[in-house]
Amino acid sequence: MSDLGDSSSVDPDDLDPYGDDPYGDSSDSGAYDLGASTGGGDGGTYRSRPGTRSHPTTSSSGSAARSMKDGTAKLIHCASKDDPYATVEVGNPNGREGLFSVTVRFVNEDGLYLPDATGEVSVPAKDEATVRVPVADSGRVDEIDHCEVDDWALVDE
Repeated sequence: MSDLGDSSSVDPDDLDPYGDDPYGDSSDSGAYDLGASTGGGDGGTYRSRPGTRSHPTTSSSGSAARSMKDGTAKLIHCASKDDPYATVEVGNPNGREGLFSVTVRFVNEDGLYLPDATGEVSVPAKDEATVRVPVADSGRVDEIDHCEVDDWALVDE
C-alpha cells in the first residue's frame, strides 16, 4: 500500500492539477501517484495525468453497416365496417431488406382524430410490400370517414 502522508495541511485551493506535486515529489513534473504498485523497490508506481488513457482506443474498421433510409408509404385502402383494416403500401429504397413501421390516422366526418394505429412490415431491398393496419378501437370503425398516412415509413433499425 502506498503511504501518501498527511494531506490535511494541504489547502486544495493552492493546488495546481498539472503543476506541483501536493505530496512533495517535484521530480515527476506534476504527475499524480495513483498508488498502483507494480512490484517492490523504487519507482514501482504507475503515474498518469488526469484525463489521459492508459491504452489506445481501437478505431472502427469501417465495416459497420450504414444506416438505412426511411421508406415510402402510400394508403391503398381505408378501413370500413366490412374491412376494419387500412392497407398501406411500403417502399424500401435501400439495398437490403428492412423492417418499416407506418402509422395510420383515422378521421371521423367532423375532422376529429380517432385513435391512431401502427403496423410493421418487412420489405425486401428495392421493393414494395403491403401491411394491413387494424383499427385501434374496432367499436368505432363505423365513425371513420377517411384515413391519413404520412408519405414515409420509418425504418426500424
